[in-house]
Amino acid sequence: MGATNYRLCPACVKRDQEKLEALTRQLEATYGKIPLGEWNEIQAKIKHHPSLGETLREDYELGTQVIGTFFVNYRAFCESPECDYDVSYDHAEVLRQI
Repeated sequence: MGATNYRLCPACVKRDQEKLEALTRQLEATYGKIPLGEWNEIQAKIKHHPSLGETLREDYELGTQVIGTFFVNYRAFCESPECDYDVSYDHAEVLRQI
């Protein structure tokens, strides 16, 4: 059995949170120190920050082979051009001798 799913990429989520935190720190640090129009632009970036799409593609297969071996093959990678997240896991185990 195999499947392909899409989810939020953990690396993209982390990077996105860091960007929002940086903007929030900038907003707090510049309050009353820069022209109101510039401060409002920073605030608008936070308020209208785009939501992330599901760019993490997960491909997996699991099953048994005729010789009695159970196997799991898993790979997840981000399809966003700004991200290089990629992880894989493979495992096979003889369940019982035939």
